[in-house]
Amino acid sequence: MAQKSFDVHLRGVRGSIPTPSSSADIERKVRDALRRASAKDIESPEAIDAFVAGLPRHIKGCVGGNSTCLQITIGERELFFDGGSGCYAMAKDLLRGKFGRAQGEAKWFITHTHHDHLVGLPMFGPLYIPGNRFTFLSPYPDLEDRFKQFYAPKYFPVPFESLASTIDFVDLSEKDKVVIDDDITVRWLENDHPGRSFSYRVEYGGTSVVLSTDAEYKDLSPTALKPVIDFFSDADLLIFDAQYAFTESVQMKRDWGHSSPFVGIDLALDADVKKLILFHHEPNMDDFTLVQTADQAKQYLKMMEPRAKLEVLLGYEGMIFSF
Repeated sequence: MAQKSFDVHLRGVRGSIPTPSSSADIERKVRDALRRASAKDIESPEAIDAFVAGLPRHIKGCVGGNSTCLQITIGERELFFDGGSGCYAMAKDLLRGKFGRAQGEAKWFITHTHHDHLVGLPMFGPLYIPGNRFTFLSPYPDLEDRFKQFYAPKYFPVPFESLASTIDFVDLSEKDKVVIDDDITVRWLENDHPGRSFSYRVEYGGTSVVLSTDAEYKDLSPTALKPVIDFFSDADLLIFDAQYAFTESVQMKRDWGHSSPFVGIDLALDADVKKLILFHHEPNMDDFTLVQTADQAKQYLKMMEPRAKLEVLLGYEGMIFSF
């Protein structure tokens, strides 16, 4: 059987609450771009296009303000992870294809049910179209009840029962993996997070992608970290909750259930991860601060393991990885 394409699309990368760029943020980007420009850069439309194309991504665009949502497409099969506000933008793209023709089908894995990871679901258009099929999976045995509470009239005007697509729920609490069509394996691991949260690992054709969000690592002993290292082991892509600066995660926000870029690097090195994506970004950090934090993380990696092959990237909304 021929190998199918394996595409990973970051649809939402912010943590805790959707965080759109402010007017002040945009003005700072414009000022930064103008400082970089010369007379030659604006002498023609072509020159302007070339200048803009060469600007750093966070200057010519945005890291992204939508909360967590991940789309994995393997051939024609769709796997979604979490329903933060990023899934609203995802829906716009999906409606131009089979989901708009009432022929869409997706497995939708939920890491946990805190509001920033569900807030986009009530506005996800394909859920309202008869003919589309969604299977929601999670180690929460009461996931269906949680969803119905989220759609309660006191929180949202359209009841859960009005969703016209076919919706099923699968309880993973008694399993450690799910096999889809005999060739895609999804495993899960429980995280240290208030109210419980779960990481997922997707394996297909020798490629593995891990989504590890809303996880805290208070005990850094080898014994405590072994299940985590084993779960991350040899991943081609680790999408990691790096919400806090190191001092915040250790001192100021203990027990809040998040981690830092530096812990992510340590874990990725121990697990022989190939590429580490920093995401679930702190809402109080603007794009400039996020880029600076990512640069500090890269310097930390160079200091810890100068010859390491690990690649560290700042997660941007709309970023796509293909295998």
